[in-house]
Amino acid sequence: MYNAMKNEIIAKFQQRTTKYHPFVIGIDGLSGAGKTTLVSKLESELKYTCRVVVIHMDDLIVERNKRYHTGFEEWYEYYYLQWDINELTVRLFNSLRTNHKITFPFYEKSIDKTVDKTNFHNTR
Repeated sequence: MYNAMKNEIIAKFQQRTTKYHPFVIGIDGLSGAGKTTLVSKLESELKYTCRVVVIHMDDLIVERNKRYHTGFEEWYEYYYLQWDINELTVRLFNSLRTNHKITFPFYEKSIDKTVDKTNFHNTR
């Protein structure tokens, strides 16, 4: 199954019509499902075919005071306030299509602050 997925990614990457735009792949799943392990394996094999940049969504959450004790119910805070969707849309996803160099605020859990990082790679 893994090899079929890897080969499909390589084939789609090589067949894409917009050669100068990034080829974005999203991996989603429950906590502990093996996403990080899968991405690490893909990264180690695909780096010989193309430039690979790994972005972990956990690195893009907002500070605690923006997502907890906001007056909303806990489920809402968890599902809707973990990330600044406008920031993700404008500074990350739109920038991926136009820039080779992206600066984005990464969440530093130890200090509960976001810190700008450029051309992020292997942030874990």
